[in-house]
Amino acid sequence: MDQLSVSEFMDFFESFRDEYYFSITEISRAKTGKRQPLIISDFKMFSLDDMCKRYKRVKNHLPKTVDAVHFENRNGRFTLYLIEFKNFSMRGTFSTYRLLDALYDKLEEKNQIDEKNISDGFLKNFNLIRNHFVDSIEFDLRMKPLETILVSLPWLYEEYCKEKNLPKKDFRAFMKNIDIKLIVFINRYAPYRNVSADRMSANKIDNALKNQYNRLFYSGVIVFDRQRILSHDQFEYFIKKEKLSEIY
Repeated sequence: MDQLSVSEFMDFFESFRDEYYFSITEISRAKTGKRQPLIISDFKMFSLDDMCKRYKRVKNHLPKTVDAVHFENRNGRFTLYLIEFKNFSMRGTFSTYRLLDALYDKLEEKNQIDEKNISDGFLKNFNLIRNHFVDSIEFDLRMKPLETILVSLPWLYEEYCKEKNLPKKDFRAFMKNIDIKLIVFINRYAPYRNVSADRMSANKIDNALKNQYNRLFYSGVIVFDRQRILSHDQFEYFIKKEKLSEIY
């Protein structure tokens, strides 16, 4: 099977432009609640979440995907950007980790009362569960890059070829031979908008994600990048650093 070319990949994405090429303001909107955007920007990218709803077979079995896709073809090297926007705060009032920590503190307090209401064994087992618990949002942030690369994009390409009656090329080989960059924008301390707080040192969730993403780098899935997790106010900085331009 012939390998997909850069121009063929760009044609594939071009077929989604009219319906799924949106501003970052729109793509970064929360999916529930008041649907506030994480980032206000007119810069446009492809909305992968929406693209996956174009074909019935993909829509009925929705993969976990990053929110936005962008690409640059410069100096003979093609770079694919996988970008996720997360409005939820891992350290906010309603963070599952915060709730578990608060519950553990209460149990520990009751464990220390003269007439123990909580046994040492129960407290030990609860702590074991707490230490191994993974929040669903953290799990999604781990899975989305993998399913985007291994499921969503190849599947969309397959459906595109069927729709256009085109011969299918080797999409996976193409993905292995390009640079893939992963960036996650997080509102770490919602609902507070203190810029200095947003840029505080990474919390344990950031570190867990960085370790996961580093494994993707060491295994050759994504390329090296010192900054994969950024706060919401760093979007314009990211655009300038990467020298990104809208796709025309």
